Amino acid sequence: MPTFCDLDILENAEKILEWFGAVACDIDVQQGTSDGYVSTFEAPDPAAISTHFSHVRWQGLITPHCISVLIDKLRLLVKAGGLPWAGITVHGFADSPISWARNEHGYQTAGENFYTYIIFPDDSYLLFMAVGSQDVCP
Repeated sequence: MPTFCDLDILENAEKILEWFGAVACDIDVQQGTSDGYVSTFEAPDPAAISTHFSHVRWQGLITPHCISVLIDKLRLLVKAGGLPWAGITVHGFADSPISWARNEHGYQTAGENFYTYIIFPDDSYLLFMAVGSQDVCP
């Protein structure tokens, strides 16, 4: 997992988002395990092997309030020193009629509809959003 302490976050933002995607897809993200034929993925450097890493997946209709409560709990846990950082990725349904900020979802061409929110102990955060070309950005 990325350590973030010595990592220039803005310079490596794309690698960080790619790492979250690799974890979500159950790709082996250990440093040095990239096989150029199967994947060219490389974990952000510096990285560390952690025994305290959790990857949880929920599916179904989850309300914005539940997501907000989870983010608040993660923020408190990180701020208290229980975690060095925490992140959450939320995907909407690709063919949902409503997307960002209760606007019509432009799912006819693509259906991008997700965000990844990474929380740090100093109350800073990194937010990645995928918004379709026909969607209104929140």
